[in-house]
Amino acid sequence: MNASPRQLLRAQRTLMVEGGFPFGPSVDGDYLPSTPVDAIEHGDAQRVPLIIGSNADEARLFTKAIKVMPLSEVEQREILARGGPGYLERIVGAYPGYPSKEARLRLAGDMFFTSSVWRIARAHQQFAPVYVYQFDYAPWPVRAAGLKGSHATELLAVFGNYRGPAGALLAGSFTHRDASRVVDDVQERWVAFARNGVPSEDWPTYGDPDWPVMVFDRVTCVEKNLGVDRRDVWAGFTLSAPQRPPKAS
Repeated sequence: MNASPRQLLRAQRTLMVEGGFPFGPSVDGDYLPSTPVDAIEHGDAQRVPLIIGSNADEARLFTKAIKVMPLSEVEQREILARGGPGYLERIVGAYPGYPSKEARLRLAGDMFFTSSVWRIARAHQQFAPVYVYQFDYAPWPVRAAGLKGSHATELLAVFGNYRGPAGALLAGSFTHRDASRVVDDVQERWVAFARNGVPSEDWPTYGDPDWPVMVFDRVTCVEKNLGVDRRDVWAGFTLSAPQRPPKAS
């Protein structure tokens, strides 16, 4: 192994654009007998409560400084076609207006982030309580930057950055009242979950028949079957191993 860091990063970017994650757990059948997701689906993971979620506009971060996500129609169609027969047409059909920019951004966010949330949450809820969230909150400076509820913007609430030295700038307000309320809401639920495995009494567990999701925004609320029209078309799809889509019921 004599590749330089620059060469490794270049290879990583090439592979990510092709629709893969080059760095991650390597299944060898011994030390790591299966992937984390496979272990969860088979009930072999720790059967403990789980909070898991994604953001409303995951892919927008990757239209800016970190341009490593396949956002063009050509790239996306190539990746979906490699998933196996039927996936391309089925998945693209769930994004109205495709291949518009908005539809491509939503598809990319689901491909790399939210589809995994759906898969893991649906599997783990068979064995332990699961609490699913979607983070939508984005103050006007974040929206003005073109990020909206992009990847990692929830961390500003989780770690209270809106109250830090740059809080007023991030929140777009010297009082940052909305941002402070979101910070309180998120942190109280995260701390409660760490203490007792339940984030709050008004956050229902994920499961049949409504698959409820807690949506964090200026007004936090529970939405039932959020994104169900997109969720089901990703069932069985993986970026690494082609499979046939499940038969329609």
